[in-house]
Amino acid sequence: MTLRSSRPADCHEAAPAAVRSDQVDKVSTSGQHWREIALPDSLGAPAVARRWLLDEIAGAPDELAEPAALLVSELVTNAVRHGEPVTTARMRHAAGALEVVVTDRGPIIPTAPDTRRPDPHQLGGRGLFMVAKLASEWGIDPLEPGPGKAVWFRLDTGR
Repeated sequence: MTLRSSRPADCHEAAPAAVRSDQVDKVSTSGQHWREIALPDSLGAPAVARRWLLDEIAGAPDELAEPAALLVSELVTNAVRHGEPVTTARMRHAAGALEVVVTDRGPIIPTAPDTRRPDPHQLGGRGLFMVAKLASEWGIDPLEPGPGKAVWFRLDTGR
């Protein structure tokens, strides 16, 4: 598991100015196709993101789909609880990996995510710990132009 400080610039270009209820197909500057969805500013957003991601990777083996659904839920939960709207999720599934990026417009960018084993008596604090344990790579990058951040993960598919 590796924490990198930056992703290719095309994965977290500026989030849209307004929430859209539809998903769009974007071709990035590198020619790669990213699927994107604008998420509601509510505690229902993680469920929306999970359903969307699982629909996008329909037919993928459980070894990929289950951790991907868990991790996108965790990142979207953090964005809704600690960030600011607009929250979006982007994904692409190609070249041996599934890459997911969750963006929000909150001005606070964690500088040193706590990925230590959480206290079993704490009610929260397990999201980035799980991301660090399950993802092949992950990271947090500021959005340009700001404010905001992109939190991303990659799961190697081996294909």
